[in-house]
Amino acid sequence: MGKEAPFKDDIRPEPLDKALSERYLAYALSTITSRALPDARDGLKPVHRRILYGMRGLGLDPNAPFKKSAKIVGDVMGNFHPHGDQAIYDALVRLAQDFSSRYPLVDGQGNFGNVDGDNPAAYRYTEARMTEVARLLLAGIDEDAVDFKPNYDGQSQEPVVLPAGFPNLLANGATGIAVGMATAIPPHNLGELCQALIALIENPKIQDRTLFKHVKGPDFPTGGVIVDEPAVIQEAYRTGRGSFRVRAQWKKEELARGTYQIVVYEIPYQVQKAKLIERIAQLLDAFGKFPGKLLVGRGEGEFGAGMNQVGDSFGLREIDAPIQESALGEFARGGESGASRKDRVQNQFGGEQSAMTTDLGHVLAREGAWSAQNREHHFIDEFAVADNVAVLDRVSRRVLR
Repeated sequence: MGKEAPFKDDIRPEPLDKALSERYLAYALSTITSRALPDARDGLKPVHRRILYGMRGLGLDPNAPFKKSAKIVGDVMGNFHPHGDQAIYDALVRLAQDFSSRYPLVDGQGNFGNVDGDNPAAYRYTEARMTEVARLLLAGIDEDAVDFKPNYDGQSQEPVVLPAGFPNLLANGATGIAVGMATAIPPHNLGELCQALIALIENPKIQDRTLFKHVKGPDFPTGGVIVDEPAVIQEAYRTGRGSFRVRAQWKKEELARGTYQIVVYEIPYQVQKAKLIERIAQLLDAFGKFPGKLLVGRGEGEFGAGMNQVGDSFGLREIDAPIQESALGEFARGGESGASRKDRVQNQFGGEQSAMTTDLGHVLAREGAWSAQNREHHFIDEFAVADNVAVLDRVSRRVLR
């Protein structure tokens, strides 16, 4: 009781609320800058950037032989990202899924999961290499195009950002949840983005309404149709916050004896196909006019009376349900009833457009994220024009030296 503390000079009184707030703020900033939000320039979070850079170090170019995912995960974890092998493999898998990424950055060989929601095989079974899109993100990295920083143990170097000759943030989108902040940027069509970029370069003072002529809205990898009005979509882009209602696409095929079938060939983004099949079965059974009880399993095999899967389109199997016209009800008459507004047949993608700016010290505000009138918060300017100009300038200076 009467003894002095062994490290008297290191002990000082501090209000509890101040200590908690300072330490929590440090944690929050670390989560935002080093984990949850993508960089506006290359559209990647640190784990994705390290995976691609690690694969480059292993020589996994698009035309190179595949290597085991276990080798990639081990190298990335040992050299750049000491946060657990499963987190790295989960990120690698998502980069390889054509139903998750509009333009996959990883070419996977083996079971990388499916749109039914089945898990991928363990990393000792799967193999991977980079895609051509990933090569574009890395092109120029040996030409002093970007800055490097020490890795976590100071034994090697890793890029602060990739040169990014591809507008990845808008093309593939991004999602993440930080502390007091989140991002949910939908994917877009690359051709439309390139048209918008050309228009922006030709006219730096371009107006919003002109940009929206080129980029009309998101372009999800699993398809679907956005049922919102154009004005609602544009407002979501102008403010950086909004949502997009995506509905499954279907077509009608005539059959014998006055019956027909609906074939669902595009589904809402991030909806598991097996869950969608189950939901459709519940809707049809609820009408009470379908001949027989519909039994739905895991999206494979038994679906009950007359319901099955056919074909294969972009990793998405079509859902095929023969049915009497009276039983199809309002679901088949354009989807305007509550039946098609349920959580599986129609889904909502909530947009929260936030990303890290060029100095990795500020967050690109939601307000005006797409607005051409708000230049410092203009997404296209930030990661597709200004950054590439900076990269070209650095490379040119190196060549001239």
